[in-house]
Amino acid sequence: MRCFSAVVLAVVPVAVLAQGGLSVAGKKVELSTPVAVAVGVTQVYWQGEGKALVFYASDVDGKYLGVFNQESGKAKPAIRFTDGTEVRYEAWLPSRPVYLIATSRPVVGREWLHWAVTAIDARSMTAREVWSSEFPKEAEVGIHVEASPSLDHALITVNHGKERTPIVLLDGAVSAVYSRDVAAAWAQGSEFVGWSVDGTAYFSASPGATQERALLGEYTLARSLEKAAAEQTVELKLKVTSGEFILDSIPVLSFLLKASMVAPVAGTPVLELMPRNANLRPVLSRGPYVGPEVFPHVVYPKQEPAQVQSEERRDGVFSLWMVRLTGDEAEPFGRDGVLIAGQAGNSWMCDDGNWVAYESFGALFVRRITYGGQPFSGSLVRRLP
Repeated sequence: MRCFSAVVLAVVPVAVLAQGGLSVAGKKVELSTPVAVAVGVTQVYWQGEGKALVFYASDVDGKYLGVFNQESGKAKPAIRFTDGTEVRYEAWLPSRPVYLIATSRPVVGREWLHWAVTAIDARSMTAREVWSSEFPKEAEVGIHVEASPSLDHALITVNHGKERTPIVLLDGAVSAVYSRDVAAAWAQGSEFVGWSVDGTAYFSASPGATQERALLGEYTLARSLEKAAAEQTVELKLKVTSGEFILDSIPVLSFLLKASMVAPVAGTPVLELMPRNANLRPVLSRGPYVGPEVFPHVVYPKQEPAQVQSEERRDGVFSLWMVRLTGDEAEPFGRDGVLIAGQAGNSWMCDDGNWVAYESFGALFVRRITYGGQPFSGSLVRRLP
């Protein structure tokens, strides 16, 4: 990664926010010293617990996807993008800090595309293609990924024309294999029906069960949209195909709404995909996955107009502050705040509420957020009035 130095400017805020600080539930909000990550960054995706982040950036060698490890404080390019590369899927896996990304890129000298699924390990700062294949450019190819909510494991479906190939990312995200059991289950009419309480994939034990669940999902979705449709006076027409609900008669919008597949209730016969070998086994459902309680953020980064002033010159910029929503329509962000950066562009908060990344003077920085010296937690939210 190319080294760089940041320029520090004197900033005189003209925003309504004061520099007196910010408190949440009696806890003072503080920010750590900024840590420089990279330059030329356009987009950032945090790992859910703030252990790492990936970022899209450009340098003299072109566009790339980089990874930053919080523990080591180091960043490096993980994947270089050649001309014509398209990102088909990307997401953090839930356990280890592993970023899963599916791409397609032209094959040099041939009218083919190289399709690949790559696992970027932020802990070891390495990238490994766990699956790849090449198809003619004119072929109808697509990749659909179902990732486990609690394991570093996923079901990858490669669609090629009317054919589909099941690839299983084994738990640990080190390798992916073709699953003969899933292919056989599909041939018999079984389909993925959701994630178990343990984060393993369930398939229907019989074709009829899949169809019943799809019809039930269609009915539930239609009822949930009934009120919204009436209020917006938008005509909705639902049809179900391959486990997806398509809203195909909307005058203003046209989009695909995927049904959220919830595993069958405990005791239902199902086929369970073993995350370490991609085999299926008949079991009784242990119930659907129930995720941890999620708490909303209590502070947010917000840009405010400011002025940079020297003895002879001044200029307008945007400063970045950490603020808290007040619930007051007249002053939704209040008058208190913590200055993040004197001049900043985009900013990205981590899902856990403990980290903020932002762009300043063309460089990406990260800062830790603490509340009375402690990380954000559910107990803090429960103390709020």
